[in-house]
Amino acid sequence: MLAHRPDFFSAVSVILVTLDSSTTAGLATILDQASIAQPAPPVDRPILKIQDIPDKGLGIVAGQAIPRGTILFRDQARILADVRFPQHVRRAQGQTLLHKAAGRLPEPDDVRNLSRSIKAKPGEARGLLEENVLSTNSFAATVDGISYMALFPEIARINHACNPTALTRFNDKDLTQQVIAFRDIKPGEEITISYTDFGLTHDARQETLKRRWGFECTCDLCSGGPDATAASDARRQRVTALRAEVVAHLQKGAFDTAIAAYEGELLRLVRTEHLAEHMGEHFEVLARLHLAAGNRTAAVSYAQQALAELETFEGVSGVRAGAVSESSSGSIQELREFVKALHGQEERKKKRKQKKPKGEKKQVKKQKTAKKNGDK
Repeated sequence: MLAHRPDFFSAVSVILVTLDSSTTAGLATILDQASIAQPAPPVDRPILKIQDIPDKGLGIVAGQAIPRGTILFRDQARILADVRFPQHVRRAQGQTLLHKAAGRLPEPDDVRNLSRSIKAKPGEARGLLEENVLSTNSFAATVDGISYMALFPEIARINHACNPTALTRFNDKDLTQQVIAFRDIKPGEEITISYTDFGLTHDARQETLKRRWGFECTCDLCSGGPDATAASDARRQRVTALRAEVVAHLQKGAFDTAIAAYEGELLRLVRTEHLAEHMGEHFEVLARLHLAAGNRTAAVSYAQQALAELETFEGVSGVRAGAVSESSSGSIQELREFVKALHGQEERKKKRKQKKPKGEKKQVKKQKTAKKNGDK
């Protein structure tokens, strides 16, 4: 069934393709809570430019230097389709359903024009374009416990790179997705995101991209030559092996050995290959490892670095537009409590060193008196 939410944002609607009315009822609350959100700014503004990219068509480039962690823009979902619906209807029925869904949008062509590989011809089934767009441009999103294919037309125009300049963050409170600078971006540099999971080797990435999106990647990471590709693959495979080694050390209670493997090699490889959206999770793991090993000073340092990373990339007021997702705010709050607890332990330790027991003070006084009498 279709559920239409008009005026969710100014001149924007959300179409829900669901299996039953109970799902629609659950989403209604989320849509109502999100109705106070502000319209997303246009993509084509001083910070970003839409222009032709060689061999790629239109793309988005930086109009100025952009620091890491900057929110580049925010896009609102136009279509949310339950991931189960293709298995519950015939293909022709599904195409008709998607055609009707796009037709209810204020600007249906915002969705239909995203189809690059297929162009509808007279007499062909209605919904062919929409089916193609949804299968090649949608993002996985979970809302109210239900998995959806979510279509964000502006974000769908961002090209792929295995070593991207940006990443995306979905907000299940207002059904928007943000694009965030993954690293410092130079003026004129293209804004890219990774269509595949981080950590895959060259062949695994190419196979996934060819099967799902129908193209062979020629980004800098994939076109560096056989030697560079082999070196990158070796580093990624080593990361997988090191993670297993760290787990094995922890199971034996060998915290110092686990820390040495993590700090000595794993952290460096993750940074070199850009295998993490941010380093917050790794810093938090190291903080807890050092605490378990009794290294409180190092634990405090890593915990503070983890908190700084999470606040930049997971959403604090002033960094993330819109509501903060419950999971992100929860993890940030937990980490803040962890940092606070570590600081408290450090302060108590300092006070214990400064404040000596009375018995110890008396003994020191006796020793000084005895020494003084002996000198006489």
